[in-house]
Amino acid sequence: MPEFCNCGAQLPTDARFCHKCGKPLFEEVAAEEVEAAAIAAAPPPPPVVEAVLPIDFHNGKAIRASLFTASLIFFFSTVPLPFAAALLWRVVILVAGGFLSVVFYRRWTGQPMTVKSGARIGWITGVFAFVLTLVVLTMAMVAISSNGDLISAWTEQMRLQGGNDPGIEQAVEVMKQPTSFALLILLVIAILFGVTTILPSLGGVLAAKVFEKDG
Repeated sequence: MPEFCNCGAQLPTDARFCHKCGKPLFEEVAAEEVEAAAIAAAPPPPPVVEAVLPIDFHNGKAIRASLFTASLIFFFSTVPLPFAAALLWRVVILVAGGFLSVVFYRRWTGQPMTVKSGARIGWITGVFAFVLTLVVLTMAMVAISSNGDLISAWTEQMRLQGGNDPGIEQAVEVMKQPTSFALLILLVIAILFGVTTILPSLGGVLAAKVFEKDG
């Protein structure tokens, strides 16, 4: 190490810079300064933009939002109400479920929702709600079958709900045929699937329109 700098200043032992002119005394110090200056002058990296995932059964957060909301739909559908009030209540919670699925998904991802995306996540919510409902109905039918004739239990329930309506007895006679009973079950399942998926889709569309300006 030299004892004097080019500027004439006497250098202390193990000095890395000249205390008078500031000249670096080692090549690695100069290289470090150049590298630091280059990093400081470089433009900042562009912000990382999270890709907008499509709403489908491969989107984990969409599935989580839909399944959670479907569980809420199923829970609130068990509220005991008269028949007419229960139907209206079912419509309300299905639409509200589709709406909430959009709210939860937006909160968990921060992504905007189009009308199409809102309809899709609402439909997925309805599918999960339908599956939960179908599982419970199947378990109930199995329990009734184990205690007696399922067709007899069904027709007895129709008599209780129909009262003195003469058309009920005609329907009961038709339902005593196993083929007719099976067709009725399939028809009920098809209607249940349609209602349980369409109404949450409408709720998802409504939520997407409400939050459209925020996107």
